Amino acid sequence: MYCRYCGQQLPDDSAFCSKCGKKVQHDGNIAAEPVKQAAPPAEKVEHCRLELVEIDSPWSLFGNTRNKFQAVTDDGQVIYQSEKFKVSGFSYDGPEEVSKKYRDLVEKAVLTLAVDGWKKLPGCRRRWFELDFERKIKD
Repeated sequence: MYCRYCGQQLPDDSAFCSKCGKKVQHDGNIAAEPVKQAAPPAEKVEHCRLELVEIDSPWSLFGNTRNKFQAVTDDGQVIYQSEKFKVSGFSYDGPEEVSKKYRDLVEKAVLTLAVDGWKKLPGCRRRWFELDFERKIKD
């Protein structure tokens, strides 16, 4: 028999449940085995990531590079590209987060992807603009 309160399997002669401590009723109202519900099928999702791509780096006294942000799916398909922008050679880790220009480009990418059903996942990778997204796969 099973406890009607917590579902613990008990010997037939039990007076109390060994798990929750409640009194077991033996008057023919023995609780049946709890029905296990099947887990809902896992939703299929696809992922993409926003990354910085260096287009070219012509000679410059300060090492300036031309770049753009791209959203790339796990299978390598580019689904978004920002406009081109320059990054100073003094910015070793890419565009600085304090620059409104770069923040606006990333925000525009996030909004554009959201329109297409992509949901931004919390956090970021190594750099502030390396974001991950996911969306449900349409059947």
